[in-house]
Amino acid sequence: MIDLNPYQGTRRKMILSIDVGTTFSGMSYAFLDPGEVPKIEAVKRYPGQEDNAGHYRVPSVLYYHADGSVHFVGAKAMSNDVVMDPDYDELTLSRWFKLHLRPDKCKIAEMNEQNIPPLPTGKTVVQVFADFLRYMFKCAEDYITEHDPIMKLRWNSLKDTIELILTHPNGWEGLQESKMLEAAIMAGLVPDTPAGRDRVHFVTEGEAGLHYCVQNCFDSKGITPGEPIMVVDAGGGTVDISSYVSKSTAPLTVQETSFPKCVMLGSVTVNMRAENLFRARLQGSKYDDDATIRDMVDDAFDKKVKPLFSNEPKRAYYFPTGTKDNNRALNILRGSLTVTHDDMLSLFRPSLDGIVAAIKEQLKDTNTRKMPVYLIGGFSANMWLYTNLTVALRQLGLSLYRPDSHASKAVADGAIMYYLKGDMVAYRIGAEYTLGTDVSVNFDPSNPEHVARKNSIQLGPNGLMLDNGFSTILKKGTLVRHNQEFSETYCVRYNPMKEKHIITSDIIQYAGNKADPPSFVKPGSGDFKTLCSVKADISKAPDVLIPGLLFPLPAKKIQIVLIRGASWRAEIRWVENGEEKRFVDRPITALKLCCTHQLL
Repeated sequence: MIDLNPYQGTRRKMILSIDVGTTFSGMSYAFLDPGEVPKIEAVKRYPGQEDNAGHYRVPSVLYYHADGSVHFVGAKAMSNDVVMDPDYDELTLSRWFKLHLRPDKCKIAEMNEQNIPPLPTGKTVVQVFADFLRYMFKCAEDYITEHDPIMKLRWNSLKDTIELILTHPNGWEGLQESKMLEAAIMAGLVPDTPAGRDRVHFVTEGEAGLHYCVQNCFDSKGITPGEPIMVVDAGGGTVDISSYVSKSTAPLTVQETSFPKCVMLGSVTVNMRAENLFRARLQGSKYDDDATIRDMVDDAFDKKVKPLFSNEPKRAYYFPTGTKDNNRALNILRGSLTVTHDDMLSLFRPSLDGIVAAIKEQLKDTNTRKMPVYLIGGFSANMWLYTNLTVALRQLGLSLYRPDSHASKAVADGAIMYYLKGDMVAYRIGAEYTLGTDVSVNFDPSNPEHVARKNSIQLGPNGLMLDNGFSTILKKGTLVRHNQEFSETYCVRYNPMKEKHIITSDIIQYAGNKADPPSFVKPGSGDFKTLCSVKADISKAPDVLIPGLLFPLPAKKIQIVLIRGASWRAEIRWVENGEEKRFVDRPITALKLCCTHQLL
């Protein structure tokens, strides 16, 4: 284990990480006292799990009343108390809600509208996230304060300044982070102010897993320079794969060797395949109803058969249909659907094959095949996955390890480590996509692309102009250092008579195959996607003049800045009276910038 350094701050602080998973969630925390070495603790008790002390995770499940209010959350929502509740028939279950927030690119065949439970009527995914975050925060408060009056005093003195760390899969982007931030504000975890939003931090599950493994899987000497490491975080919905090579030891820094992967092949996809199998076998029969099939998947398969499934073949596996019938045509014996070992393999193998394929993709950019692979996450506890992944990776020359401590809390603990030690990923493989913003450009009759868009010509401040031009800020493949900034400077037309001048700018991703992106953003095109927007009042930004049709026109000079930490963030920046001003805000609508007057 690598030792933590004493906290160098001058005031006591508290940090809390919340790892909202598709099926289960967990939390870790640490109090920071000046001069003392922080101690990372996990929340180990949740309502409804009091008889299972030391349980680090709670089900990511909620029940709602018809009016939209929350009834039960977590373990209580999975108990028999729900079924016996007099209002049970009026309640709506929300589970796997995290999947509704995933980016469009994170899709697999199993994830269709039938397999993913819908959100409760009238609820958005942000609202459900907020309800669950509010519950988790209260669980943290109760766990920390219930049995120690000193801890209660600590919590009460620090709860309004807690630094909150939210984790998310590797494949999530600025849009998902902005929605999680919105949910944290809606839940009341932080106020809707710049200072409040600054207390919310994000880290990918892959990097949180890296920090956990470095802290818990190596001795005090750490990793020697040049040593590679791969982390596979197999969770409920996603499997996040990240590979690195050590660059230095004092302090420890690593460099990505490939773009982090996020594949939708977690444990819930095995359940989805089981559901598809049961529906296909029982189609058109009296057992073909949602309640029966859900009981077969959630109870018999998920709780009893899946955790114990192994390579040792059994004669058959049985899934109760809720009756005592015999039906040879459907392979139902004494009320249970009979499933063969080969059928069971067909439910698990796509996840294994997909994970191995993603690992092979990571290895393409790695100079060595001798690399330790650390398997963490809730799905890592599945013996069939662990055994067969070990064999598959051995054939690639890789050694698979599973931390002997509770791997299910690795991401929550690792997020605290990320905050305490700083981002150890000093060098990243580069930008995976070209990033930029949309602008207005002067119409050029000699440019074929402009002529092709002549029906979109508008009269602008200095002549004929075209909207939806694409201005690149960061090109795909650019090598990126930790916290490196990329920016472009623009002029924004404004009205001097206005007291305030609020602008927003979209950050747009180009994910197409062309080395140089098209000159114009194509509305609705799959190659372009808006990641987020930033807003600022630029009334006090520097004044400049831009050419107009008859005379120079007033404008404001700003920069749009992209910064790469554990994830990308965007800012609007300018210099005001010699002082740099930066603004980050929630996504709202877009603004066209005058690219013609870009200041280089």
